Amino acid sequence: MSTERRRPQLNLIELHQLRWSLGGLLALVSVWSVWYLEVDAWILLLVTTIAALATLVRPAIAGLWPSWIHKLAFPVALAAVVFDLYTFGELLPACVRLAIMLLLYRVSTYRKRRDDLQLILLGLFLIVTTGVLTVSIGFAFQIILFAALSLGLLLTRNLVDAAEAGLKPNGPESLELPSWVHLNWPHLLRRLVAVSDCRVLGLGVILFTGLVALSGLLFLAIPRFQIDSSLFLDRWMNKRSVSGFSDTLRFGEVSDIQKDESIALRVEVSDPSEIPAELYWRMIVLDEYHDHMFRMSRTAQAGLSAEFTQSGVQWIDLVPGPFGKGQWKFYLEPGVSRYLPLMGEFSRLVFNETEVFRTHRELRLLVLARDPSTLKAYRIDNMNTTGVMRDSIALSAADRRTQAEARTLLLALPFNFTERLQWLHAAEEITGGKKMSAPEFSRAASVWLHAHHTYSLRNQLPKSEGDPLVRWAMSKEPGHCELFAGAFAMLARAAGFPTRVVAGFAGGTWNGDYLIIRNSNAHAWCEINDGAGHWLRVDPTVPPAAHPISELPQAEAARSHIQAETGWNARIDRLRMLWYRRIVNFERQDQLSLMKSLKDRTQASGKMLREWGNQMLTQFRGWVLSPWNLSRFLAVGGVALVSFAAVWFWRSAGRDWWLRWRIVHPGTVDPIRREAGRWLTRFASLPPGAVAEERRLLEEALQRLRYGRRENWVAPEQTLRRARIVFKKARQAARRSAV
Repeated sequence: MSTERRRPQLNLIELHQLRWSLGGLLALVSVWSVWYLEVDAWILLLVTTIAALATLVRPAIAGLWPSWIHKLAFPVALAAVVFDLYTFGELLPACVRLAIMLLLYRVSTYRKRRDDLQLILLGLFLIVTTGVLTVSIGFAFQIILFAALSLGLLLTRNLVDAAEAGLKPNGPESLELPSWVHLNWPHLLRRLVAVSDCRVLGLGVILFTGLVALSGLLFLAIPRFQIDSSLFLDRWMNKRSVSGFSDTLRFGEVSDIQKDESIALRVEVSDPSEIPAELYWRMIVLDEYHDHMFRMSRTAQAGLSAEFTQSGVQWIDLVPGPFGKGQWKFYLEPGVSRYLPLMGEFSRLVFNETEVFRTHRELRLLVLARDPSTLKAYRIDNMNTTGVMRDSIALSAADRRTQAEARTLLLALPFNFTERLQWLHAAEEITGGKKMSAPEFSRAASVWLHAHHTYSLRNQLPKSEGDPLVRWAMSKEPGHCELFAGAFAMLARAAGFPTRVVAGFAGGTWNGDYLIIRNSNAHAWCEINDGAGHWLRVDPTVPPAAHPISELPQAEAARSHIQAETGWNARIDRLRMLWYRRIVNFERQDQLSLMKSLKDRTQASGKMLREWGNQMLTQFRGWVLSPWNLSRFLAVGGVALVSFAAVWFWRSAGRDWWLRWRIVHPGTVDPIRREAGRWLTRFASLPPGAVAEERRLLEEALQRLRYGRRENWVAPEQTLRRARIVFKKARQAARRSAV
């Protein structure tokens, strides 16, 4: 028998080259998962990428290292991680950098079996760490690619071990280059194409896709339970705030944040009509001016509650009273601030995970115990968005004393005698000696500020002695929002109104069904007390004609007041939010909602199919029962005749035509051999009987077509056509003998 069309196989050298290539690609995928982590490892990342690409193209480069480098590699890596821990004191970033260094060594040296396994484990560490700490949708595709490469590397490693069985391995200290290092990528790719079986590859793709789909179904079906998604890894990262919204605010810090266009916050709103025309997300309240900066005073910090842990099912009641409507879901990006963005008072707040935080009842603040290193999701019910807040009620005696001390700070002018006189004269110029309400003074002071200053991210303070805020306020120089807010606070205090500075975000854009707030929306404004227990939001940076000071109007269709996100970035961000909602923040409530939705859709689809089937059956029954005439008989007869003719043509000539076409275009499997094998299987299923001699001769001819050399074939098309006739005779004879 001949093996003329036997599929070629990869030899040992090609298997080694494939294994080396898969290892390099796996290292690249693993190391670039660090892109999603806030870990300072860019130099290592760049060096590892260059080394992996270089050794992928020319594996011989890995043999250029002298032996002393291999002896010093691991001691140097150990010393580097000890120095890293001693210098920075961050355990997880040090482990990530160590893993990258070990990956760099593994892709730069020839690997044996255990080295390939170490490569997979190192990559798995980086992938798992990134998966725990990241919420990027791009990582979902990256981990699928990592799984595929890992399976491919393990399979190739086993094939190499099987091919090397019985061969004498090179010693570990051998300096000779392996025979497979001269890699020719085009040749290897051609060989891979030649040895590939589309059916096997298709089956592998189907199995892998089915595994991913099954994992998704299990994710939907497995009951939810409360667990910290970061698995405590984020405790090992000393994440620093990048927003600048801490308990201090220096002039120019907010302006620096405004240069960053990255997203800081996303907000879902259950009732879009509750979105105000102007969006202000307050994060930190600063009541004291000292050393040329605003800060939260010690008195205000004393109002923070003791740290406590709140689970994901408990609620917080801050201030009783009337609130807004609907639910607001916040998604705060990592590294923005410990202070949570809020718009005003609310009835309840719940985190998606267990959190340690502090509250400030008087200032309406919520502060996490530390700067978050992962996305923080929380939900607020019935948030007040008018920009008007009330003083807390039912305070204890100690809290009331603290409140009185805070009011003293909110009226303080911490300047020398000359500078205080300047503030007092400016306030008197604004009021004109008349008694004004807080809204009236706010508007008049804003008019005064805009008459003297214009808004600009760049400002030059007058060069002279004294406080910079006084020098700017009494000059004609342009200024940014911190200067406007600080100057307004001092003018209001000089006029007798308790005032505080607030920092956070102002504005946002609409992206489909949620709001996007970027770091470029960073802003500072003020809150002034009206003397009746209410704090009114005042934005002195905005010209006073832009909106009323006392109360901001609600928008019936608020989205029309907000700019919409457009372009591919907006579409990609919508996918990322879908990832947040359905994967990262997928809870039991979401699970039940999704399962109910799937059930309703399945039932609706089944009902629609049944209705469609019944409708088609009714129409067919009506068509059959309707009166028949000559044209209907001719139409039905014509359809039946055409169908019969098509079947007859296929059986008599169509199959032979198809076979001839397949002979010209054989593909990977010879059609003559396959057709001959099919007829041999059919003949084997029949019992011996009539036409035995003719059947025996035909089976011998089919055997030659199935297993013989092509040059020994005799009229293969006639043989296959004769097989159809003989098979029909043999089957009829078998039926007659059975009767």
